[in-house]
This record gives sequence, structure tokens and C-alpha cells, in this order.
Amino acid sequence: MFRSKTLNFRILSVLLGISLVITLVIKFYFIPKVDQFIELSIEHDMKANMKSFEKVIHTVAKAADGDKAVVRRALLAIHNDRDIPIQLRRSESIMRQYGRFPGKAPQNSLEKQVFQSGNPNFIVHRDKFQYIYPLKAIEVCTTCHLSTENAEEQIKVGYVVGLAIAEVPKSILLENKLLFFVKDLFVLNITMIFLIMLILYLFVQQIIIIPIQGFKSHLADSLLEKYRDDDENLLQGPAENEIETMEFYLKELKRLTK
Repeated sequence: MFRSKTLNFRILSVLLGISLVITLVIKFYFIPKVDQFIELSIEHDMKANMKSFEKVIHTVAKAADGDKAVVRRALLAIHNDRDIPIQLRRSESIMRQYGRFPGKAPQNSLEKQVFQSGNPNFIVHRDKFQYIYPLKAIEVCTTCHLSTENAEEQIKVGYVVGLAIAEVPKSILLENKLLFFVKDLFVLNITMIFLIMLILYLFVQQIIIIPIQGFKSHLADSLLEKYRDDDENLLQGPAENEIETMEFYLKELKRLTK
């Protein structure tokens, strides 16, 4: 079926096919890559915020100078302040020492895993981003907190005494200027691709298609002069395709001029 199509149709189909492929590559490869980049930037920002928060906790602990009540009041105020989007969890040793409270124990396996590994974890949920950060003991912490294994033994530097958990809704992506830039760029790219293909098509039409059609008409006129009394339907050629028609005309012209 494609063989019977005109040269003009073939070239137009190829250009449209190239445009479609480029569009699909942009939509299903580059845009998802941008989404991944935005997620990485969110993870980086959340990690930086957690490190800053940990430094604040360490500063409070140092300023308390061994006064447990000061540190406890500061952490409790942070935990209860809704304007501070961070939840706190207690380690097993802290709960043994100061008691268990609803909402302060590890809530799931992800939080327990961070307690065990001591490594932060960035989780992408269906509707939010979550960052679980381990709060580790520094030298001043060892003077107040006791080990889980031995109630008479103090914790060591680097022990995970708690978790800081931050959550960000995925709707924040809609506020990201980069996402809007990429969407605008996508529309602009698609427009430019089709514009370039249109210009290329017009160029090919002027340079190739129109000259071929003119040459085809010239061959037809030459054949018409050779056998005016023959069936003029013969001049229609064997197909609608310009190339095959010209091949037919050339063969006929060669045969008649022998």
C-alpha cells in the first residue's frame, strides 16, 4: 500500500514520523528525568535542613550544661510546635530512662531500620516525601543518657538517641519553578520541532518534489509526441507513485526511440 503512495505523501509521512518519535522521547524520557532531578533536589534540601536541625539540638544540649530539664523542655516544645514540621522519636534507651509516650516510639519498620543502621532514609510515598534522620549522641549527651544494654553504662558518642522526621506533600512539586519551566520548554520544543519539519518539508518540496513532478510532465509530453494515436491511458503509468511512473515513461521513451 505504501508503494502506491505519492512521493509527496512519503516524505510528509517520514517527517511526521520523526516529529512523533522526538515528541515521545521528550515526553517519556526527558520529562521523567526532570521529575527525578526535582526529587533529588528536594531530598538534598530536606537533608540539609535536618543537619541544621541536629546542630540546633546539639547547641541546646551544650548550653544546658548537664541540666536534663532544659533539654527535655526544648525538645518537647519543638515536638509540640506545629509550625516546626519535624516529628521526634525516642530510642529504646531514652524511653527506658524517661518513659514511653504515645507517638514518640518508632511507628513503623522504616523508622526502626534507621535506628538500627544509623543512616538517614528518604522515602517517596504516593502523596508525600518523607525524610527520616538519625539524631546521634555527641560528647555532652553521654553524661545524661544510659545504655540500653547496661543501665549502669552511659551511651557512646554516635549512638542514635532519636529520630527527626520531616514530611513534605508532593503538591510542593507544583510550586517548583523548574517544573513550570520544563513544561513550557516541552510545549516550545514541540512547536519548534513541527515548525522545523514544516520548513524542511517545504524545502524538500521545492528542491525535490516539484522538479521531479516537472520532469515527469516533461517525459509524459515527450511520449505523447512519439505515439499520439496510441491509447493515452498508457501515459498514466503503472502506478500513482511518481518514481515508478517516471521509470515507466523512461522505458517507453527508450523503446520508442530505438
